[in-house]
Amino acid sequence: MQPSARLKCVAAFLLMVSVPSFFIGLVSYVKARNLLKKDALERLSLIAASKEYELLNFLNDKKEKAADFSSDGFIRDQLEKLRLSNDTDLEKDAIALSEHLKNNKMPLDKDLAELHVYDLQGRLVGGANEKDIGEHKDFAKDTEQLFFKRAVEGRVYIQNTATVHGKAMLIVSAPIKNRTNGETIGVLLNGYGIESVKLILAGRPRGLLGVSPRTRMLDLSKTIYLTDFGSNVLASVGKKPTSNYLDKEIMLKCLGVGEEVTRESVDPAGRHVLVASLCPRIEKDWKWILVVEEDRNYALEPLNSFGKILLAAWLMAMAFCVLLAWVVVHFVFKKIEPNSVSTIKLFGKKMGN
Repeated sequence: MQPSARLKCVAAFLLMVSVPSFFIGLVSYVKARNLLKKDALERLSLIAASKEYELLNFLNDKKEKAADFSSDGFIRDQLEKLRLSNDTDLEKDAIALSEHLKNNKMPLDKDLAELHVYDLQGRLVGGANEKDIGEHKDFAKDTEQLFFKRAVEGRVYIQNTATVHGKAMLIVSAPIKNRTNGETIGVLLNGYGIESVKLILAGRPRGLLGVSPRTRMLDLSKTIYLTDFGSNVLASVGKKPTSNYLDKEIMLKCLGVGEEVTRESVDPAGRHVLVASLCPRIEKDWKWILVVEEDRNYALEPLNSFGKILLAAWLMAMAFCVLLAWVVVHFVFKKIEPNSVSTIKLFGKKMGN
């Protein structure tokens, strides 16, 4: 059965209206998606910048704290005495120094996990844990423990996660100098657990450093983590990334000028994520890689609602167009059909004559 002329007219009208409107809607959807993605990347970039600022402030505070501790008069005097002590007085002087560190210095920084004083031979002559006093380490041959070498050179230095008593820690070292001639006579070591850095990433307010508040965690769609250039995850908040995962572009940018990267990527689990990264330079000779990422589906979730509304509006418009076209075509055909019948009859009469 052939479609009627009315149906053909309705279909033609619907085709002329639906195709342009569909492409207009599609272009609007794509533009909205790109704008939403750009906004999400900018938001992640701002989060990364704020975390970098908080992290560097935290570490600078710890460097100032180490410098302040190393200039303490009692520590300097006791260390000088220990250099000159005989075996009989050595233990007594070391215990006095350790008591001073434990009772007068440790309480000043609640984030401190370890506080040690070494002489220039690498011998531990004072610490919060008196059982370790007298322990000797050959820091000159240990290339991984740069904090000692840098402090002997006269620098307050942060080391990238050194191992202290079997625990991975963030180490801040400072030189201890003779009161009289300024000669370096020892090294002070402040050790901080990686948990302190994790709390910074999680959003612990600066006023609560040193306390153990309920951490204001980020929503579960975001992950913030710090890695080194060996792709070792030092601290993370949210879903912990795999230890061997690091976007090659991010690493190359950081190895170069430390340029920020904001882009869409795919993690090892196959998830599409939006990524923003920065390369905080902690010391002249090393830096970390700070990455903030968010699940793309979560970031673009408002687009799903927009898409559904757009599709519903288009379908409703098409339904209205069909109804309107049918009414118009019906009205037009109602007007022209009598004239067509009359014309056919007249034509038939003429043909009969």
